[in-house]
Amino acid sequence: VVFSGIGVTVLGFSNSDSTIGVYSAIQKIPYIMIMMFSPIGQAIFPRISQKFSISFDNGIKSVTRILSVILPSIGIVSFIMIIFSSSIVNLIYGEQYSAYHSLMIPLVFWFFLSILNNFLGIQSLVSSGYQKEYGIAFRISVIAIITLNILLGYNFGAYGVAYATMFSEFVLTLSLVYQLNKVRSKIRRNYSTLS
Repeated sequence: VVFSGIGVTVLGFSNSDSTIGVYSAIQKIPYIMIMMFSPIGQAIFPRISQKFSISFDNGIKSVTRILSVILPSIGIVSFIMIIFSSSIVNLIYGEQYSAYHSLMIPLVFWFFLSILNNFLGIQSLVSSGYQKEYGIAFRISVIAIITLNILLGYNFGAYGVAYATMFSEFVLTLSLVYQLNKVRSKIRRNYSTLS
């Protein structure tokens, strides 16, 4: 909600109603794809949590196995959405919107990273009991999205907001990877101390 809504808010202060309308409309295409993934994420969460209850390594292996099936599929869908972005926008909203089809590029990358981040954050950190580490990564990305949206949205309008959304999601990816590595190192240290 934060990642999808703040861009429209920033555009409201510095751009015309038509720019806001175009961005909101085109953003809904990848956003719907993210929403379609939501039930899948909810369905696999209990199974992955069960694996983490056995051991952290067991949980990570389960996440990696599921991710190796889902991520290539999401990658193919993302590639198709970018290649045919003009046709997709034209088909859904009409010719007057197709001039802005390149907004789809950063927003589709946002969609791809959002699914990846679900696995790195919710499915890995949260389901293994490391909600605090997930919260730290998420707060960093919220700071990034607010800052980048203000800077890029004010200067580059809808395109700035679209790229700010993508970059912020990437900041979340990096933060989650860092937190996961930190947790893994902590578990290894504890294991070596016990041995």
